[in-house]
Amino acid sequence: MRVLPALLRPYRRIFLLSHMRAYTSLFGHILGSHPDIEGYYELQIGYHSWRSLIRQKLHYFYYHDHSPKPRAQYLLDKILHNGHRLDASILDRPGDVYVFCLRPPEETIPSIIQLYQRLAPGHQWTTESGAFDYYMSRLTGLEHLSETLRGRYLYIDAECLTNDTTRALAFLTDNLNLATPLEPEYHRGPMTGHPYRGDPSERIDCGHVISTPSTKPPINDHRHLTEAITRYHTVRRQLAGGCESAFFYDSPNRQS
Repeated sequence: MRVLPALLRPYRRIFLLSHMRAYTSLFGHILGSHPDIEGYYELQIGYHSWRSLIRQKLHYFYYHDHSPKPRAQYLLDKILHNGHRLDASILDRPGDVYVFCLRPPEETIPSIIQLYQRLAPGHQWTTESGAFDYYMSRLTGLEHLSETLRGRYLYIDAECLTNDTTRALAFLTDNLNLATPLEPEYHRGPMTGHPYRGDPSERIDCGHVISTPSTKPPINDHRHLTEAITRYHTVRRQLAGGCESAFFYDSPNRQS
């Protein structure tokens, strides 16, 4: 059984802790294309005990039939929803890596709405109020996780990956102690573009970082946008203040 060695191997974990539409599919594909890292998409599971780590392996190697990489030492998953809980026993594990990532609401909210208008018309996240509710709630969830993990995680602004790619990948390479550099080109797999596993758009299917932003509709609810921007900066400061190492994107167009 070809997956048996992977099920028995003691992988370290990389957890990408973020929210929807924060370039996490791009993060996952770049990281998952490295020979030291298994996993490139969202498994959509919670981690409630050590049994969940076995379940993670089963999902990736057995149910989804991925051949194990010979030298991989990490197994990656991304957690984008408060319902996919990380238990304290998981957060206490030595050797695992946690990467927090945030994207500003003025970019995130229209992207969530566009995604769900394509995937699930009628879903609450197709509306501005629904998308804002998710975003604000997820920021609080990430804030709580950062308090538990204080001093034991990395932080990176989402925009760094597309707008400062070379330095962002060098930051991740160094902090993950990878033997070879991460590259802006990546492999596509069976789950690339799969709805509910990551970004279903054509952009992720191209196999490399695209720095040109996609067109998004304007936000009409300016009151909620102002509240979300304020909350974003508050949580971003907290994540930056409690991390082991951080990489920021400083843009003259960033609202504050």
